[in-house]
Amino acid sequence: MPRFDESPHLGAWASTFWGLYSRKRRSREYERNERLMRAWNTHQAHWKNQIELRSKEIEQFDAAIEARKRAADEYNLRAIQLQRAASEGDRESQWEYSKLLVAEYLKRNLPRDRLRASISFESKRAVLEVEVPNVSIVPREKSVRQLKTTGEIRYSNRTDADVRRLYSGFLAQVALSTVNAIFVLTGDELVETAVVNLYVIAPDPATGQVGETTLLSLMASRREIDEIDLSAVDPVTCLRHLSATVSRSPSEVVPVRPIASVDMSDARFVTEADVLSALDTRPNLMELSPTEFESLVQNLFASMGLDTKQTRASRDGGVDAIAFDPRPIIGGKIVIQAKRYKNVVGVSAVRDLFGTLQNEGGSKGILVTTSGYGKASFEFAKNKPLELIDGSGLLFLLKEHAGIDARIVVPEDWRDPLPD
Repeated sequence: MPRFDESPHLGAWASTFWGLYSRKRRSREYERNERLMRAWNTHQAHWKNQIELRSKEIEQFDAAIEARKRAADEYNLRAIQLQRAASEGDRESQWEYSKLLVAEYLKRNLPRDRLRASISFESKRAVLEVEVPNVSIVPREKSVRQLKTTGEIRYSNRTDADVRRLYSGFLAQVALSTVNAIFVLTGDELVETAVVNLYVIAPDPATGQVGETTLLSLMASRREIDEIDLSAVDPVTCLRHLSATVSRSPSEVVPVRPIASVDMSDARFVTEADVLSALDTRPNLMELSPTEFESLVQNLFASMGLDTKQTRASRDGGVDAIAFDPRPIIGGKIVIQAKRYKNVVGVSAVRDLFGTLQNEGGSKGILVTTSGYGKASFEFAKNKPLELIDGSGLLFLLKEHAGIDARIVVPEDWRDPLPD
C-alpha cells in the first residue's frame, strides 16, 4: 500500500511542523481534523479493495496454473501409455502415438489449425493433408532505405517472378520436411510409404467459390528419403527427383490431383457396397463367393460412371474387367484387376497389371485388393498410369459411390489363392 500523503489535508502551520509532531499529537490531529480522517479512510478503503482484487487474481492465476499442470500431466501420462503400448506392438497405439508426434512436430514448425492424417496398416502408408498459407506469406518488400537528403523512406519490391519462386520453394521445403518428419517420428514397422498433400483455403479461380485447393502432392518411401541429404538439396529440384505432383502455378492457386487422400488411406474406415443390394445382408467382403466379388467390383466401377465389361475370373479369386471412361481427352480404356487377399499383394502383381495394360492398349490400370501393398509396389507404380487401391480404399469407394457399408474380416482359415 502506498504512503498516505497528509499534507494536502492539513493547515499551513500543521503542514510546516508535521514532521515534529509526536505520534500522540498526530493521532489527536487526525481525530480533530475531520477532512484528514475522511481522506485517510478513503485511502485505506481504496487500497484494501485493490489488495483484495489482486489476491483474487493471484488465486485465479494459481488455479489456472494448477489446471494446466494437471492437463499436462494427463497429456504426458497418455503419451507414455501410448508409447508403451506402441512398443509392445499394438497397432492402434502405434498409429495414435505416431499421429501425436507428427501433429506436435507440425504445430511447432508450421502452426495451422487444419491437419488431417490417416494410415493404412495393410499398405503401411501414411497420408497427411496440411493447410499452408497462400502466396501472401511472401513479403512484397525486398529492401528499404532512407534518403539522406530528404529523410524519405523508399521500398524496393520483389518482382512477380521472385514471389512465385520463393513461394514454390516454401511449399517444397514444407513438403520435404513433413515427409521426413513422418519417417523420423514413426517406425518402419508402421510406415514404409508416406504421402503429403499441401492445400490452401482460397477462392477457386474458375468459380470463385472458397474451398480447399491442393497445390502439391508428394509420395515417397522411407528408403528414398534416407538416401537424400535434405540439408544440401535444392527443394524444388528434389521434388522433381521424387516425382511429386506440383501445381504449375501455386501462386495462382492452380489445383492438382492428390496422389492419395486421407479418407482412402484410413484402415479404420468402415466401408460399403451392391452386389450391390445383396451385400446389405453380407457385409463382410471376405465371405462373398468369387462370382459375387467379381460382380461387386464391376458394379462399383459402373456406379462411378464407367462402362464396364467383365472378363473371365482368374484362379486367385480376383476379377479382370475392362472399363471405358467416356470423357473426351482424359478418358479411355481402363484395365481393372481385383485380388481378394489376406496378405500384402506383391509387386509382381503390379508388374503383371502394367504388362496387361500395355498389351490391351489401355490408358490406365487399376488394381484393387482387400489387403494392401508394399513400398516396392508403390515405387513401381510411381510415374506410371497405375492406381493401387487397398482394402480401406475399396471400402471408401463402396461407401462413396454405392452408399453401402461393408467390412473386411478375414476368416482364420483363409488362404490366399495361388496366382495363375
